Amino acid sequence: MKKDLQKKKKRATFLLKRRSGLKAAICLAGTFFSALFFFSGCQMEQQSFTASEQTENSSSTSEPMQEPLAVTAAGEAFLLLPDQEAACTATLPEALPHVEKDDFSVQVFEGETLAFSGTAAQLETFVPPQNGLYRYSFSNGNFSYTLMVETAFAPQIFWQESEALLGEALPLSVRYTDAQSVTAETSLSFQPVFYPVDDGWVSLLPIHWNTTPGEYPLTIYAGTSVFELTVTVADRTFEIQNLTVDETTTAQTVENDEANAEWNQIIEPLKAISDSEQYWSGCFLQPVEGEITTQYGMIRYVNGNPTSVRHSGVDLAADTGTPVQAAGKGRVLFAGYLQLTGNTVLIEHGYGLKSWYYHMDSLDVLTDQMVEQGQIIGKVGSTGFSTGPHLHFAMSVNRVFINPWTAIDKGFSWGE
Repeated sequence: MKKDLQKKKKRATFLLKRRSGLKAAICLAGTFFSALFFFSGCQMEQQSFTASEQTENSSSTSEPMQEPLAVTAAGEAFLLLPDQEAACTATLPEALPHVEKDDFSVQVFEGETLAFSGTAAQLETFVPPQNGLYRYSFSNGNFSYTLMVETAFAPQIFWQESEALLGEALPLSVRYTDAQSVTAETSLSFQPVFYPVDDGWVSLLPIHWNTTPGEYPLTIYAGTSVFELTVTVADRTFEIQNLTVDETTTAQTVENDEANAEWNQIIEPLKAISDSEQYWSGCFLQPVEGEITTQYGMIRYVNGNPTSVRHSGVDLAADTGTPVQAAGKGRVLFAGYLQLTGNTVLIEHGYGLKSWYYHMDSLDVLTDQMVEQGQIIGKVGSTGFSTGPHLHFAMSVNRVFINPWTAIDKGFSWGE
């Protein structure tokens, strides 16, 4: 009985240990699978995070979206696409392309020639100088958009102002015309002549200092187009100068018949010459630095003579031998000595615009020579009708002497 009880006790202990081992194994397995699940979850989260990063990076480096560009032209609204080309015809400057995009740059080409380059805002002031086919290219750095514009403007007159002081010159231009010639009629003392240029026709209209202030009609004919204009001539005050000159000098110059005949024979015919090419560009140079002793248009009385003469230019006092520069590029019509004005140079700058240089001590150019702006043409002196070393500098449009300071300060341009 006792032995049977001990056997049962040992068997219960064995079963308990077995069950404990099994339970431990089960616990160990649970721990293992929990760790495996946790580790797998971390891996899944990591993989999910990496995929999210890749999506964000892919989005940040993707190509920008192609969007249409809204352009207004010829009274229409165009939606331009980078891979397409649109076209229109503009019959008025107001119908030229307009775009409200501050971040866009614009280039305009006529054939392969660049006619404009700037911002969309700057494009507002650009007008093609002549009729033709223009390619407008708009770009924001990512995409370019193209609009072909055929300009078909009616003939137009361009002038900077319709009012001019005595002694000034008005630049005139006719654009957008296929006329074979352009002519003009006016009651002013000078009839303007028009010269052909790449984008139309141009002319200079000088106002003589003796013109009575008031309004003067100006009619311009360009093919079948007729323009009726009005030029307003404004008064100008000219100073009076009483000049005393040695009588020996006057007897050999201004009061000398031979001196005046020489001038009339050699110089007067040159005033009518007008080269059909514009040699100058921009403003003219003051040919020599010095004190201004006599201004343009001054009313001069010499040695008490009751008959006055007009001073055609400005007198610039300078030391003898001071270099004299050509005021602008041009062709030398005359370089030589004249009894009346001494060593003299006359330069044609094109379209009848001329510069004059008197009383020089010596000359450095020859007749028919082409000279550049700033080139030395002679040295200051006191030859001819002169009271001391100085340069008499003048400018004219053919026979009409004009204010030289305008040519120096502003020049003559054919813009609007």
